[in-house]
Amino acid sequence: MSFFLLVSFSSIIFATNCLGAVIGAGSTVIAIPLCIMLLGIETAKPVLTMYGLLLNIYLCAVSWRDIDFPALRRILVIMGLGLPLGIAAYDFLPKTLLQQVLSVFILIVAVRGLILARWPDFNMGNPGELLLNAILFSSGVIQGAFATGGPLLISYAAEKLKAKNPFRATQAIVWVFTNGIMTAQMGYAGHLADEVWKVAAYGMPVLIAGGILGNRLHYRMDQKVFTVLTYCLLCATGIIMAYDSFRN
Repeated sequence: MSFFLLVSFSSIIFATNCLGAVIGAGSTVIAIPLCIMLLGIETAKPVLTMYGLLLNIYLCAVSWRDIDFPALRRILVIMGLGLPLGIAAYDFLPKTLLQQVLSVFILIVAVRGLILARWPDFNMGNPGELLLNAILFSSGVIQGAFATGGPLLISYAAEKLKAKNPFRATQAIVWVFTNGIMTAQMGYAGHLADEVWKVAAYGMPVLIAGGILGNRLHYRMDQKVFTVLTYCLLCATGIIMAYDSFRN
């Protein structure tokens, strides 16, 4: 790995995992288009999946008391139904079309959230349980296929888990399960080549540093700032996904 490539990769991993440790999601979906440009999808996807697993194991260890277990059971059951479907259907799903639809939906959710954060009394209606369950199921499908189901889970959690500590801790344990399953599946399929382990080792120090810094920032952050940051992350994610999908 060249010096330029190492610095670029390390900077992306540090920044995205610091943000992921603050919020509890979002590190992979922002990092993956950037890392694919640097490393290619065959290396970027398994490396970032393993990083997501390690980061969220750490977040669970430091915040397990904040987990909302009734919400967690619901998320794991519904999202878990979609995860194997996404893994199995990876080669058949229309990736570009799905990313385009997903990016528009994420932007709508983000703008709605930012409006409500600024004007809490503004009546924009509440999504019903059927829609929220559909979002969760879709999150599992997209996560299994493309490892980018985080924005949909954030959309669900923003409606059901308002406080920042349960919001982060409950999502973190979800990502331990999903990334653990995906890492095992990649290993079984022979996708964890020597190059993957080598690149993963290069980024490990900045992954640890970003996770520790992000965790400290999380506990110092005001709830309103946390909410606005969450929706800004969704907005940025939607823009990145829209650019990546519509330019193809």
